[in-house]
Amino acid sequence: NAAAVTISNPNLLINPDFRINQRGESVYSEVGYTADRWKLQFPNSAASIEDGGYKLGLTSSAIDNSIASVMQTIEEPERFCGKMATLTVDYKTVASNRVYIEVAISDHSDALHVVAGKFITEGTGKYSVTGIIPVDVKTLFVRIYGADRRAGDDINAYSIINYAKLELSSVATPFVPPDPATELAKCQRYAMTLE
Repeated sequence: NAAAVTISNPNLLINPDFRINQRGESVYSEVGYTADRWKLQFPNSAASIEDGGYKLGLTSSAIDNSIASVMQTIEEPERFCGKMATLTVDYKTVASNRVYIEVAISDHSDALHVVAGKFITEGTGKYSVTGIIPVDVKTLFVRIYGADRRAGDDINAYSIINYAKLELSSVATPFVPPDPATELAKCQRYAMTLE
């Protein structure tokens, strides 16, 4: 654990600090891709790039189960079968009652399984979850909730995500901002409309 103070493991996420935004929009409110490699999951929510971070919030308080959530799918998940992984998210919440972070998979039966998840009600900070990636992984992804109507959040509730890090480790190691040119090259491997 002491070594984790100075050593940083590679980040398995692409565009972990949301700096690459080839689509060029400042606000995304449709289900689909937003900042490169990050996908807005549900309607009645929005993701925007502001204040040096990535803002997740609701656009409607009328729908009882609205969730402001983004996810990223990890390439070639079979590389990580049976390995320990830690997800760390650094964020600030405003008027949000609940934030949730998770590492999840679908297996060969297409069933969804949460490998590691955590509800967070504190306001600001870095929070981590750790779990073992199962051997029957078919799809591996991380998901971050910024506001949740089911917890009483309304359109004034949101979170600013500064970065996310998924690493092969039993502990969280420091986040190192990626080189912008390298991250852009990684993002350009994907068709902007298909990702």
